[in-house]
Amino acid sequence: QWAAVIYALVLDNRLDEAMAIVTSMETGDDLRLPGPNSAVYTILTRAVAEQRGLSAAAGLLSRMAVQGVTSESIYFLMMTVACAAANPPDLDRAKFFLRKGEALMKLQICDFRFERIFDLSYFYNTLMAGYARQGRLRDAFTVLGVMRQRGVRPDRITFHILQHACRFRADAAGEIRQLLRLMEQMGVDPDTCNYNALIQSYAITGQLTSALQVANRMREAGVPWDKATYLYLINAVVTAGQVELALRLLAKMRRDGVRPTAGHYTCAFVGLARAGFYEDASRVFRRLVTIGGIASQRSYNMMIAINCQRGNMDAAMEVLESMKEAGMVPDAMTYRVLLEGYVAQSDWE
Repeated sequence: QWAAVIYALVLDNRLDEAMAIVTSMETGDDLRLPGPNSAVYTILTRAVAEQRGLSAAAGLLSRMAVQGVTSESIYFLMMTVACAAANPPDLDRAKFFLRKGEALMKLQICDFRFERIFDLSYFYNTLMAGYARQGRLRDAFTVLGVMRQRGVRPDRITFHILQHACRFRADAAGEIRQLLRLMEQMGVDPDTCNYNALIQSYAITGQLTSALQVANRMREAGVPWDKATYLYLINAVVTAGQVELALRLLAKMRRDGVRPTAGHYTCAFVGLARAGFYEDASRVFRRLVTIGGIASQRSYNMMIAINCQRGNMDAAMEVLESMKEAGMVPDAMTYRVLLEGYVAQSDWE
């Protein structure tokens, strides 16, 4: 019961109150409170690490020992998460806690549960993500190998972490494609995020045909397109100079019940403007503005920049006024593109 109270306080970002209750349990000052058990310490672990540092979180282990409480596997596994998520990640400690937690998991059964039940793949994924954040791709792939050796089944997130880490490699599309094949060989069904990674890599390199082939493959496999899928496809058609397809994709999004965001509209109208279709670009921008509530400052700035590049400063100022009416304050980029526009027109007034 008290573990549930402490958990609720932690979720409500009231760590000090939760810590005070645990301290009273330890001292016995409040006779209404039972002695602490492993559950209360484990529940505190992640929040203590985030707000007070890894040393404070590791100190909970000493407090358990003083109270004669046996630490359970989930404490060490939560410390794995805390160490890998730290800034910068402490991956050596993360590996230590993962090994300790994994060993204890084979011997213990926890007497409590969290709101989410994690299997070991979650903790390996966390360690893998820590290596990916540091650009240590080789170590991230080593984690995958260790998972397979120890009988821990990789999941879609495992492969998405690796795909994301490969996105800046010289042959990003090739490596991401190989990871998709490996997923299929291991019996892990690719999800939207896994296909999106490959579509994005093709979009960046202007391989429109390949991007569309992957998207069609998703449809055939019954994997839904999400907002990211459409954004990468719009970027792909724009990069490949097939800007008229961007308008079709926006229309298809709405038909499929996926609401376009400011990013989708902005990518489309910028691509149209670059291709010289200024009227179409203006029409897409006006559509974005009339929807209400989704136009971003970047959208306004990009439309101002388009008008400045055309030398249409009156239109640029109209967009500026529209931006102010929408409750947005012009930023440094706004004034920079306006100044560049007036300089290009030799308008010093």
